[in-house]
Amino acid sequence: MCKTRWIRIAPFIVLIGVIITGYGGMCDFLKKDKSGSSTPIIVITNAATGITSNSATLNGTIKPENPCPLIYPYCYAYFQYGLDTSYGITTTAQAISSETTITATVTGLIPSSTYHFRLATDKSAYGANQTFTTKP
Repeated sequence: MCKTRWIRIAPFIVLIGVIITGYGGMCDFLKKDKSGSSTPIIVITNAATGITSNSATLNGTIKPENPCPLIYPYCYAYFQYGLDTSYGITTTAQAISSETTITATVTGLIPSSTYHFRLATDKSAYGANQTFTTKP
């Protein structure tokens, strides 16, 4: 819940501060659409690039719709990857405050293997599964 303190100075009212409490700290009511439902985060998993026998760069885009402009970060994004769609490995999470392209280079991969990956957020929003095959 957000609490606001106001103070009157001459004819002006000045916002002293916004205190954010509760899990997530994202002032959810500031991110509601007109129907009152939470606005979505668009998560796009793009093709992997720079694929070698033991590494690849994973790419994706996060598009938070109507992020709360007073609060940073809006969400945290990371990639999940592995040899099947149970993934099993995650990259380091990155703080997101606006539309952002996310990349992460993963190493220690097995040559000639097909990997599955997707971009994910701490808000339970996921991009589509993509695959790449490492070189021999």
